[in-house]
Amino acid sequence: MTSARLNVMSDPVTSTVVSEILRVAFGQFLKAGVGEGGRQLTGAALTKADELRKKIYSWFSKAKHKKAEESIRKIEKEGEENSLAKLITYLTDEMEENPRLASELQSYITDIKKSFVN
Repeated sequence: MTSARLNVMSDPVTSTVVSEILRVAFGQFLKAGVGEGGRQLTGAALTKADELRKKIYSWFSKAKHKKAEESIRKIEKEGEENSLAKLITYLTDEMEENPRLASELQSYITDIKKSFVN
């Protein structure tokens, strides 16, 4: 992940866009890690990534989306890529149906992008 790849939010909501959002938010839990870009995040970006993760969990919790909540728990406990794939699908659907959510997540990604160390 590079700072250029975090610019994907200007594109329509796609599973690639959502995958990047989730890899930033849940990268610390994934067995495969977040890739080269994960080491470029500053403390401020890591804090924002944690806030992003909490925002995503809160959204699904308020919506009572049990499958998404279970996927999040599996990612956090076991670093499951399969659960990430499911969460990508759930979040893609939510962002397509809820422009407010898409905008809020874009704001987090913009803030994280600003915190990258060059």
